[in-house]
Amino acid sequence: MADQEHLNMLAAGPERVREWIAANPGRRLDLAGAQLPSYNFAHWFLENANFQSANLEGARFNSAILRNADLSSANLAGATLGKANFTGANLDRALLTNTDLREGMLADASIQQVTLEGVDFSDCDLRSTRFQHSKLSRTQFSNAQLQGANFSGAELREATFDGARLDGAILEHADLEDASVRRGSLRNALLTAARLNGADLDRADLFESFVDRANFDRVRGLPRARNLHTARFADAGVHADVRYFDSIVIPMPEKTLGWEHIRFIGRLPLFAASYSALIAIPLLYYLLDIFNRKVDVVRAWAMEESSNAGTWSLPARVVLDHLHREPVPSLSLLLLVSTLLLGLGATIFVLFCPTRVREFSRDQWCDQLGHSLIHYWPLSWRYRWLRLSCLLFYIAGGTGVLVVLVSKLWNVFWFIIKNG
Repeated sequence: MADQEHLNMLAAGPERVREWIAANPGRRLDLAGAQLPSYNFAHWFLENANFQSANLEGARFNSAILRNADLSSANLAGATLGKANFTGANLDRALLTNTDLREGMLADASIQQVTLEGVDFSDCDLRSTRFQHSKLSRTQFSNAQLQGANFSGAELREATFDGARLDGAILEHADLEDASVRRGSLRNALLTAARLNGADLDRADLFESFVDRANFDRVRGLPRARNLHTARFADAGVHADVRYFDSIVIPMPEKTLGWEHIRFIGRLPLFAASYSALIAIPLLYYLLDIFNRKVDVVRAWAMEESSNAGTWSLPARVVLDHLHREPVPSLSLLLLVSTLLLGLGATIFVLFCPTRVREFSRDQWCDQLGHSLIHYWPLSWRYRWLRLSCLLFYIAGGTGVLVVLVSKLWNVFWFIIKNG
């Protein structure tokens, strides 16, 4: 029970409490079990205070200092804790329904086995805070500092972690169904056996996070997540994998136009062939130009000699009848442009298609080599605009070359029909 002396001191006001704490550094302000509903503790200094099982419903703790305070099993329903400092405090099993914790400092605090559904922790300092087995559905953690926080076994359905820092956080066996971690940082986070069904990880950073047995069913935003291909498995000696990664939600450009689909075109010897053609075509046109220049010179001589009745008049007329300029082949410009486009596409493929995707198909990587799809697919989604440009160059260039080939084949066929 609360110490009566301490209750009387509490009634004397915050300055009296501060003086008592300063004069008794080895003692704690004992308010365990006290009935203090709607009490105004705003800006009070209550370090190490004992509020265990106290009724603090609707109390105001704005900007109060409660470092290392014990509020376990306390009733804080409807309390205002904005900007309060709860560093190292114990809030295990406390009732925090409709509590306002915005911008509060709860670093290294213990908030285990509590119900915090719908509570707003936005912008809070929650580094190394322990939330094990707490119910945190629909809780707001936007832009919160959660480095090293422990959410092991916590219920986080529809929780919002947008922009939050979860580096090194423990989310083992946590339920994150339909949670939002957009632009959040999960670097080195422990996601072992976490339930991520339907979560949104758009632009989240998963650098070297541990994902053993994590459930990725219907997860959204992964094609834009960062460093997903660096995800790790905690025990490298045992074959481990994620669950239902093949059922994630993938936008159309990545689903049907990834590097794994373009590789079938890119692996054709188009790079060498297109650049060889780009060298050969101008060279042939250059030689054709030289030939036509020489023809012009010879024909000019033949015209001059054919008008004279000299020795060279007959050979000159033969030259004029049989020696003519060679026209530039039809569709030459189309062939040159098409070859250039194929060369650009092949160059982009060689420079930007990840080596892993270029060398292995998905089936080879997963079935034959026994590796995880999480280390293959994210690479197939990289460089969206370069990937789409590569495919566009391949299609445009290939179409142009095909038109030229079909046209030439038609001319040959028609020649055979006419002269056969």
